[in-house]
This record gives sequence, structure tokens and C-alpha cells, in this order.
Amino acid sequence: VKRLVLTHLSPSVNETGALADVRQHHQGEVLLGSDLLVIE
Repeated sequence: VKRLVLTHLSPSVNETGALADVRQHHQGEVLLGSDLLVIE
């Protein structure tokens, strides 16, 4: 399984659709570093 973890994204990435482009072209799972953080 190929995974791509993006750790540094500006808030505008989702607004510009760049994240959607990455997900479309990467053949594997795309994770955001912020999704991996758990604050208790």
C-alpha cells in the first residue's frame, strides 16, 4: 500500500483544489499530517 503524507499545507490548499489534484494523481492513500494529530 502506497501512502503519501502531506505535512505542510497552507489553509488555502483546500480552497484552491490543490489537495484534490494530489489525490487524483497519486495512486495510493493521501493523508494530511493534521489528521494524524490527536490532542487530548
